[in-house]
Amino acid sequence: MKSPLRSHKKIPLKKKKKKSVCEWCHNNYLKEHNSQKYCSDDCKEYARMEATNNRVRKYRKKYDKNYSDWIGCGSLGEHRSSNDDVEMDLIRKEFSRLRLRR
Repeated sequence: MKSPLRSHKKIPLKKKKKKSVCEWCHNNYLKEHNSQKYCSDDCKEYARMEATNNRVRKYRKKYDKNYSDWIGCGSLGEHRSSNDDVEMDLIRKEFSRLRLRR
């Protein structure tokens, strides 16, 4: 015979939804989960696109105006040096000039 304490059904708890303000459109909404920031998938997508645009804009501002300095003005010549040590030194300088890692 089963104990009467173990035979009861589990009743799901109803969680209270918190009121919040959408970070994109500033409308009020009820949060489905604690980390939700946007009221809809559309607002989330628009915010993601704006963040991507800002990231690309920041990258271009940093690197695009210096792009001409990166290409075509290095210490490597058109032909390889006959001395391997000199050639390796030139390659190391070019790597550091372009801010590359091996």
